[in-house]
Amino acid sequence: MRIMAGMEQHTHDHAHDHRHGPAPRAAGFSLLRLSALQRLGIVAVALVLLWGGVHWALS
Repeated sequence: MRIMAGMEQHTHDHAHDHRHGPAPRAAGFSLLRLSALQRLGIVAVALVLLWGGVHWALS
């Protein structure tokens, strides 16, 4: 940093990218990226497990 005539002047002596955003990440799991058939399959498995638990609890 240099001071000239009472004013501060900031100089950059190095070349770098000025985009300081977060680094891109790999996409995680999302139900919205699944097809409709895959979502229905997950719902069917959840229902079978739920009703299996109800049947087990009542027997």
